[in-house]
Amino acid sequence: MSPLRDRIKTLIIGALLIFALLPCSVYAANQEAGTLPVLSNGGVTPDLGYVTTDFTYSVTYTDADNDAPISITVTIDGGTPQDMTEMNPADTDYADGKDYKYTTSGLAKGVTYTFRFAASDGVVSATGDTGIHTGPTVQNSPPVADAGPDKMALIGTPVMLDGSGSSDADDDDLDYSWTQTDGPAVILSDPTAVNPTFTPTVADTYTFNLVVNDGTVDSSADTAVSTIKASNIAPVLSDGTVSPTSGYASTAFTYSVVYADDDNDVPMSITITIDSGTPQDMTEVDPGDTDYADGKDYEYTVAGTYLGLGSHTFQFAASDGIDDATGDIDSHDGPTVRSSGGGGGGGGGGGDTRPPVISNIECSDCTKTSIIIKWITDERSTSQAETWASEHTFSPLDENLVLSHEVELTNLKPCCLYYFCVISKDSAGNKAASEENNFTTMGTPATFTVSALSISPAEVKVGETITVSVLVTNTGDSAGTYGATLKLENVVVAIESVTLAGGASEEVTFITSKDVAGTYSVSVDGQSGTVVVKAPVAFTISSLSISPAEVKVGESVTISALVTNTGDNTSTYEVILKINNVVVTTKSVTLAGGASEGVTFTTSKIVAGTYTVDLNGLPGTFVVKAGLNWWLIGGIIAAIVAVLLLLYFYVWRKRGASRLT
Repeated sequence: MSPLRDRIKTLIIGALLIFALLPCSVYAANQEAGTLPVLSNGGVTPDLGYVTTDFTYSVTYTDADNDAPISITVTIDGGTPQDMTEMNPADTDYADGKDYKYTTSGLAKGVTYTFRFAASDGVVSATGDTGIHTGPTVQNSPPVADAGPDKMALIGTPVMLDGSGSSDADDDDLDYSWTQTDGPAVILSDPTAVNPTFTPTVADTYTFNLVVNDGTVDSSADTAVSTIKASNIAPVLSDGTVSPTSGYASTAFTYSVVYADDDNDVPMSITITIDSGTPQDMTEVDPGDTDYADGKDYEYTVAGTYLGLGSHTFQFAASDGIDDATGDIDSHDGPTVRSSGGGGGGGGGGGDTRPPVISNIECSDCTKTSIIIKWITDERSTSQAETWASEHTFSPLDENLVLSHEVELTNLKPCCLYYFCVISKDSAGNKAASEENNFTTMGTPATFTVSALSISPAEVKVGETITVSVLVTNTGDSAGTYGATLKLENVVVAIESVTLAGGASEEVTFITSKDVAGTYSVSVDGQSGTVVVKAPVAFTISSLSISPAEVKVGESVTISALVTNTGDNTSTYEVILKINNVVVTTKSVTLAGGASEGVTFTTSKIVAGTYTVDLNGLPGTFVVKAGLNWWLIGGIIAAIVAVLLLLYFYVWRKRGASRLT
């Protein structure tokens, strides 16, 4: 091998060694200088939630060298590391700490997860908060009952209830339970069915509650009302029209019809079908008008851009829940949507027929309950906005003809997605509507706190009822459902769900009991206390003693036994002595829990015989025997002596009298 080749080989090996040792040198230098990146403040919020909950993992990354992390991840339950994102991209100072987060949802229920963070600055891995954390716990989502729309029917007509809209966020199978809460009693075909039926025989209002269960917890009840009539007059539609009958893509076309019902029944539905498409719900023009007998106006407005160029048809339909409407229910022609080309003005000498052109729509100053919408038009025109989340509403019409438009919408719901279009009409009456836009009002999502734990009573006996209650408050702005979880000795006993509007509070109550004595820890979502369960009062009586077991007439017999309080509480026990099944006497004994005391009775009998003893169920006997009755014998002797003395004195007197004579 040539010397030149040897030198080249040596240079290559040396270069490879330098590149191999360079990271180690940098790593060692970082360690010596104390500049390893550090993770801190790792956690997840919330630590308890549902399958639908957004869980946010967060950690703070700090690097004294101000090195950006090459990677920063969170690993959940030992799975695939997930990249975290910076909370404030504008913050480029890593030396004082920078926050990162990762948000996910759809975690499986019934699991308490673990997670750990990791990071690297490209040279070394981070130290600090890199251990395993526990959380969150994903609990069962309470189901939601939907009893369906209210119904109207005639006497004798089967009515079908509809619980098919009920849902469960965990996709658990649901059990259904219908109960009647008002109206003449009826029999449901199957109270556990999704769609039970009943046949009313009396004209009245019938109310039913629906509760669904996902196998773990009941939902809150939802109500359906069925109004039953003896007879019905079908509603009538009239004066159906569309205005204008022709226009452009930017034109707002308003369909209108009058609904009348001689029974003054509210329409269960009133729709318009355009070009044989999907029926669209119409909205009442005057919500304050509740007189349907004299006719009520309904409208539906849509922009020409949705209809498309060309000629169109439309058809109205309505129902009062029993009969479909008659009258103006046939198909109509109109409107015609034309191309806007060909000159801007009068359209063939017939005056201004071109609607304003709307552009530059923007939203500003959004709060929890209001927003300002701005737009411009190419000609002076009015200003109005139509908004809807579920029901369509219109802002007040500003009839000032302007080029720059501004409408403020108020009384909105916080945290709510709204759709809107803006409407402008020029001095010639040509109306234009924008395409659909949307915005979401400000506010915080439903967030719940639990407080005011109450345990009543704090001390009970085995098997007695314990009432546990807490106050659940929705501190957010939007409505939401919360499942409060009761645990005894850290074991889940029950879950009660409650649905609250933003800012609302409601007391949630649990009823439970325990069949084993002891002191139990009680907790409801962070609120904790204890309850003492005591054994019931219980006494035993034992060790019956009868002494002596055999006596003579008139002698005393001592009867005794041992009484024990086997319960926990101080209480009083009555001991009853029966002889020959006849109560002779009683004694009361007061003992603390676990204490014992002897009870003694003394008795005697003057008649010989065998006597049975019963001391609160303890049986025994004693014998009384006959003996010499010295008192009786003494009495007889005394009587005989007295008689003899009387005879003696009598004889003596007789003899004394005979001597004198």
